[in-house]
Amino acid sequence: MSRQIDQLGFRPQREKYNESRNKEFSRFNGRKNNGVEFEVYDSNDTFLGDLVVSKAKLVWCPGKTTVANGHPIKWADFIAYMQSLPKS
Repeated sequence: MSRQIDQLGFRPQREKYNESRNKEFSRFNGRKNNGVEFEVYDSNDTFLGDLVVSKAKLVWCPGKTTVANGHPIKWADFIAYMQSLPKS
């Protein structure tokens, strides 16, 4: 599973959880009340931003944006948006 996650460019945030880039995702214990934060990279290993996943919402934080200034979306809105997209 860790290879699939790494190929997508999602990685547990290293600074916050003191994790290395290659740590097994299955061993990552990021269950907290405030959610889990992922660093997002493109295929050239360029940092794009952070994705914070919590029980109530997703928050996209492009670049060095903080969670407070990020772009939140409720789970219901995210699911409706994803279901509106054509299947590939």
